[in-house]
Amino acid sequence: EGNDASISQDGAKNQALVEQIHNNHRAISDQEGNNNDGSIKQRAAFNSNPPYPTKKNKWSNDHEMRQDGNNNESKITSFNDDNWGRVDVKGNNNYTNMQQSTNGVGHGNLATQYVTGNGNYATLRQTRDNNESYNDVKGNGNVLSVRQIQIPDLPWNQTAKGNYSDVDIDGNNNDVNKQGLSQGDAGIYQLGDDNYAY
Repeated sequence: EGNDASISQDGAKNQALVEQIHNNHRAISDQEGNNNDGSIKQRAAFNSNPPYPTKKNKWSNDHEMRQDGNNNESKITSFNDDNWGRVDVKGNNNYTNMQQSTNGVGHGNLATQYVTGNGNYATLRQTRDNNESYNDVKGNGNVLSVRQIQIPDLPWNQTAKGNYSDVDIDGNNNDVNKQGLSQGDAGIYQLGDDNYAY
């Protein structure tokens, strides 16, 4: 528990992967250059589902991805409660994918995404209750998808209450999709031409 991982890359065609088991970890991946690939995974076990969260079982992992350059790809995955994630992408043709509590038992997660540049594609997925997301997209041709949902067909009752999402888009030809259930709040701000919001 309580491990820190930091990766810094400067150059073309680099790859980075951080995997940390259990809780209270921090991971930072900082990439500069073209064609980089960064991935951070923080979870209970790599080949099994994590235990259900209890008052004694808080995960509280932090993860941060920074990319500056062209054709970058970043993926962040964290399980369960009280995780904090930040993605800062600057440049063209970047792709980012942040998933918090993908096993469907997470609460109180916080995600922030900053995307600046042309042709970026950002996705965010949070499950269960009291999650927050802040998404700031600046540039042309960006696509943003935010999902705050419950997972269907799970063997226990679940909800998706008290979630909040803020989306701020500044630029032309942007597309935003916000999907969620009742008892949540969302704010969408668009400044520019030919924008689309759902």
